[in-house]
Amino acid sequence: MLLSTFSLNAQVIHVNLGLDIDSVRLFVIDNQDTVYRCKVSQGEGGISNDVGSHASSLGDYLIAERYASTFGGYGYRLDGLECTNSNARRRVVTIHGWKYVNENQIAYGWGCIAVSHKDMKWSDQYLIDKKNVHLLVYMSKKKSEYNWE
Repeated sequence: MLLSTFSLNAQVIHVNLGLDIDSVRLFVIDNQDTVYRCKVSQGEGGISNDVGSHASSLGDYLIAERYASTFGGYGYRLDGLECTNSNARRRVVTIHGWKYVNENQIAYGWGCIAVSHKDMKWSDQYLIDKKNVHLLVYMSKKKSEYNWE
C-alpha cells in the first residue's frame, strides 16, 4: 500500500475516492494521528490524467505553492509524482475551497481536490508553514482501512 512509502512521522493527506461522495473522504495525518477530516468533491469525468477530462487523477502528489484562489481564499498547487497524475500542473489541478462543497451539497468538479471554504481555511492554516506534505488520492471501498472512522 502507498502508506509504506512514507515515514511514520510524515504529514500526509489521504483522499479516498472509493467512498460515497457524501462521506468523509479526506484525512489529514500528522505523525500517525488523524488531525482533521472532511468531505471532498471529485472530478465529473471519472478517473483520468488527460488534459480536458475534468476527471480526478489517482496517485501521490506533492503539495506545492500557495496561491490566491479565484474561488475565494487560498489554494495550493499540486505536483503529480506518478504517471497517473503527471499532468496535474497542465490540468491546473489544485486543492481549493469551493462554495459547492458544504453541509447541504457536494458537487462534482473538474478534477481538483475541492473542500468547503471552512475546511480550506483550516487546511491553509495547517499547510502554510509545512514543506514536503504529500497528498495521496486513491480508491478503496474499505471505510475503516486505517481506523480513521
